[in-house]
Amino acid sequence: MKKSIAVLWLMSLLMASNALASNYHYDNYAFDAESEGKPSYFYFNLKDSYTLDPTNEYRSLVLCKSEGKYFCVKDGLFNFAVPIGPLKVGGNWTIDGREFAVKKEVELKLLGKSEQTYLINSKINKYIKFQFFYSIEHGLLAFSITSLDDDNTEMYFLREEKGLGSRN
Repeated sequence: MKKSIAVLWLMSLLMASNALASNYHYDNYAFDAESEGKPSYFYFNLKDSYTLDPTNEYRSLVLCKSEGKYFCVKDGLFNFAVPIGPLKVGGNWTIDGREFAVKKEVELKLLGKSEQTYLINSKINKYIKFQFFYSIEHGLLAFSITSLDDDNTEMYFLREEKGLGSRN
């Protein structure tokens, strides 16, 4: 009986960790935090294949087909792709018509910790640019969306320990 309970408990832990690994929140504290005390956020649910954006708009999320060469997710507005292999400054790739380029390495410092990231740029069109801060170990740690018309930028930081495209 004790073994059965222990096995059930272990299975529930594994299922919970798998569920957590498919859910990602990226928070922006600049706007709504002031009025509502809560951040605006992007929510990605890989298991059920959907995204909620800061306006709570629901969009279907697709894991791109790349023959195992890239980790890639897209929902229409948000497209992120990163090679499965090594990254290097100057590297670039195109997935489903969207271009990505590694601009430089950036040391991101948060809460007294340092994380080596790659800054990856991607333009949606001549009006909007995404910048992704990607760590090999922890995945997508942060991203920004910049309106090139008025140079307005929104920055979103990962809430969980591991982000989209984490290799561990």
